[in-house]
Amino acid sequence: MFFDFYLAPDRASEGIIEINLAFQPPLAGYWAQATDTYQIDLSDLDSATVTNDGLYHYEVKIDLNSVPNIEDNTDLRNMLLIFVDVNSDFAGRMYIDNVNFIE
Repeated sequence: MFFDFYLAPDRASEGIIEINLAFQPPLAGYWAQATDTYQIDLSDLDSATVTNDGLYHYEVKIDLNSVPNIEDNTDLRNMLLIFVDVNSDFAGRMYIDNVNFIE
């Protein structure tokens, strides 16, 4: 799965934003979380692409094959994106666009 992720920070100079993906499939106990995560190091924002609007842009990719207990025909039900603040000083807004599933 992949999507465009944008940050519009009022403050962001340290720590990490970690993005996790989970589903709630009934046949897998209503919780199946990808072991693959995406991390944004806020101390390294200078390496991000910046849009014309001044947003920091990231192309987030999370491997669906890293979700345990699901098969190709599993009814996934409810996709959850979980944003974890890992000792960051982030204050601002986040945006998601163009969510896609790929093989």
